[in-house]
Amino acid sequence: RPSAAGSYSIDSTPFATIYIDGREAGVTPLIHRPLAAGHHKIRAVLADGRSRELAIDVPAGKQAEPVVLSW
Repeated sequence: RPSAAGSYSIDSTPFATIYIDGREAGVTPLIHRPLAAGHHKIRAVLADGRSRELAIDVPAGKQAEPVVLSW
């Protein structure tokens, strides 16, 4: 049985393309986007190719801790 979805928010200065578990999610800011509950790998990529990797834990039915990236 799948877990209930939660949501996440990611912002970046400058804007970054966000990948969640290897799939493109869009360009920041991504605000209150739904995502399956659980642990997820995040990769943020800037237009110049720099990238950062991090992880988020999305609680079922709740908002994950917002992520704000400054480069």
